Amino acid sequence: MGVVNTTYTFTSTDTITSAKMNNIIDETTFTSDAIQGTTLQVVSPGKLAVSAGGITSNELASSVSSGLIPSAAIMAFAMATAPVGWLQANGDTIPNGNGTVQGKTADFSSLYALIGTTYGTAGTLPDLRGYFVRGSGINGDGTEAGTFGVKQADELKSHSHDYTRYTSLFPRTGPGSGNFWDGASNVASGSFGGTETRPKNIAMLYCIKI
Repeated sequence: MGVVNTTYTFTSTDTITSAKMNNIIDETTFTSDAIQGTTLQVVSPGKLAVSAGGITSNELASSVSSGLIPSAAIMAFAMATAPVGWLQANGDTIPNGNGTVQGKTADFSSLYALIGTTYGTAGTLPDLRGYFVRGSGINGDGTEAGTFGVKQADELKSHSHDYTRYTSLFPRTGPGSGNFWDGASNVASGSFGGTETRPKNIAMLYCIKI
């Protein structure tokens, strides 16, 4: 259990700072009864509201995380499961309000409103499994992504690999001796490679902030 330091007490819509947090808890590991009498709830980025009751480590982590990272943010994690306050970006559908998705019980209304129907029916999460993320819009050099939120199929830029193959050999007639090639045609090379076009990569878990 951590020790409660009463040097600083949060008040409604108080701004979060590391110094104030350190004045409340002097250890990062504590149990649900480590802090009595207050519950922290984010009411806007960087702001907390306080109400009566206890606070658990997960509640504190979720409150601070929500104040620092906005809903609908995407992040890659080096683990196979989504952390507290996040969902796997796997195309699941969230409710417009309270519910349980991927074992996470929360109020999904903020995320629901932000993603809308961008990735399918209302409340559908982006499905980033197997996909690279590309910056949307058009760059100054003409580099352009596809429509925002819409997946692009793999593609190679148009190009050619021409070479000449001579087709027949006949003996030379008339003065001189030897043979000559008669006729030529352009042909394509045989196919090679795997099932997709990709750079070197490593798979991690893309998640979206609730």
